[in-house]
Amino acid sequence: YFYLVSKFGVTGIDKKLSPVLPKKILEIKKYSKIPIAVGFGVSSQKHMKKINASGVIIGSFFTEAYNSGGLAKLKVVLKKIAKNFKHG
Repeated sequence: YFYLVSKFGVTGIDKKLSPVLPKKILEIKKYSKIPIAVGFGVSSQKHMKKINASGVIIGSFFTEAYNSGGLAKLKVVLKKIAKNFKHG
């Protein structure tokens, strides 16, 4: 897969994505059929729908869940994500 960094700077959760990100994804898709996974700053389902990529990398999201509530919180977050994948 092609790992597309969504922003300059450091990784972490952001409220907004770069406004040029959707254009960059379309540009890459024009020249390559490799699946695109976007990371750095992707933190919500709204972000995931907006970017129209093959996948997302949300490591900071999991780290924040663990840091705010330990393993119990992380399990809740993972179950919620899995449920969303099952139901679209």
